[in-house]
Amino acid sequence: MRLWLCVLFGMVEALGQSVAGNGIAAGKLLVASRKLGDPNFAQTVIVIVSFDEKGTLGLILNQPTQLPLSRIFSDLKGGKERTDTAYRGGPVERTQLQALLRSNPAREGAVHVLGDVYLTSSRTLVASSLAEGSGPSRFRVYLGYAGWAPEQLEQEVESGAWHVLRGEPDLVFDPDPESLWARMIRRTETRFASAAGPRFDPQTRYSSPRQFFTAFLISSGAVPSSAARFARGTNSSSGAKRSAMIWRIVSRESNGFPVSR
Repeated sequence: MRLWLCVLFGMVEALGQSVAGNGIAAGKLLVASRKLGDPNFAQTVIVIVSFDEKGTLGLILNQPTQLPLSRIFSDLKGGKERTDTAYRGGPVERTQLQALLRSNPAREGAVHVLGDVYLTSSRTLVASSLAEGSGPSRFRVYLGYAGWAPEQLEQEVESGAWHVLRGEPDLVFDPDPESLWARMIRRTETRFASAAGPRFDPQTRYSSPRQFFTAFLISSGAVPSSAARFARGTNSSSGAKRSAMIWRIVSRESNGFPVSR
């Protein structure tokens, strides 16, 4: 029996989208942290396609399968010629098919995700995309999806399992998906390192004990994020004023931070 007969359409509904305080929203990207050990999600990049009070749905972007679209859509016009493969969308409902496509204007039967990217599980729209010859840079098929119960993803983000980044259509349709996680995790770590300021060097001669301790706190991540903006220059004599400013921020924002001047 053809895989097509096992495919279920109808998962996608036009749901009202919302935004969580930690940045989770439809169209955002989830980049698995290095410490995420769940084999279903280790080293994955996921685009969130739906987020509301009912929970979160997403599609894994960087796990192409060995199944060519020509086998799935052999009975549709334009299907037999497709050599590109379907993607593993997630561990839930693995026989369920949905597609991401780029379109401007919007298409009937599709739900907006971000930019010109839309989600559909409409057989009619999938068939028309194939007939139009939309290539893998504008049309991709996913088997299964990732799902989280209400507040489950928020808890995982707070625990450090995921990094939440702004979504971009070109990343959703990245031409080299298998290297996408490695590139995205480097981008994330570089951004965090830049925000944290220079690394603490115990061999550096600081102009005062306060400067020494301030640099140590920033490097270890123990100071508030607003203090990190002033980190650069604290390991030089010209950074004395900046160090004093950091110390005031630490004292004000940490609400009784257990250090003394």
